[in-house]
Amino acid sequence: MKNFFYTENNFIVEMDINEFKQLISKKIDFPGFTVNFENGAYRITANTSVGILIINGYRGVSISTNVNFSGDEKQTTVNLKSSFRPEYLLIAIIFIVSSVTLAMQNVGVDLFWLLALFTIVFTWFRFIIQSQEEILHSKIKKFFGNTVNSL
Repeated sequence: MKNFFYTENNFIVEMDINEFKQLISKKIDFPGFTVNFENGAYRITANTSVGILIINGYRGVSISTNVNFSGDEKQTTVNLKSSFRPEYLLIAIIFIVSSVTLAMQNVGVDLFWLLALFTIVFTWFRFIIQSQEEILHSKIKKFFGNTVNSL
């Protein structure tokens, strides 16, 4: 399912959930990604991402997704869900500050052009980020599929 602010995918693995969790806990390793187990779920983060904020050595939030498992003795449902990106909030704040500045001072720029620029920038960042999230999700699906098929 695609949401405007995050990407979510579900897929089913034909394996008992307890066996699946045990198998994954032994072998979860993605080259180019960092895998952490936090709050009962895996968090998989890309080591490099395009379009993230890097200032004076501070590295922004890389593309990542949360992986949760549910199921029974016959099958396991794997839920992949990315989180809200801080870039969206930053773009919205810049837009609000710019709009207020335009309203208070006549700087020769029409609010329509600011709105158009905001829409283009937001859409561009959303396209880049969503593309990377979907690539990460496809790699995770492939990894889990290969892990189960290797039995």
